[in-house]
Amino acid sequence: QSYIDASGIVSVTGSMKNGTTTAGTVVATLPAGQRPAKVSGPFITYANGTFAAFYVLTNGNIVAQNTLTAALTSLCGITFKAA
Repeated sequence: QSYIDASGIVSVTGSMKNGTTTAGTVVATLPAGQRPAKVSGPFITYANGTFAAFYVLTNGNIVAQNTLTAALTSLCGITFKAA
């Protein structure tokens, strides 16, 4: 889930559960109006006792930067200014 505040700041909340994600995998895509003007990140989040790194691309794709085999990976903490 994502939302944009009155100042144009986009925040992503939620998590991914189970499965394996390899580096470069698109884990979500943000809607138009909630995308950055330039690549944003890295955003470091919690991933089942370790960390996960994500970037947000200008097309709205949220991309994992490391392999994740997590029972639970948080997307909370991804926050940036919309284009």
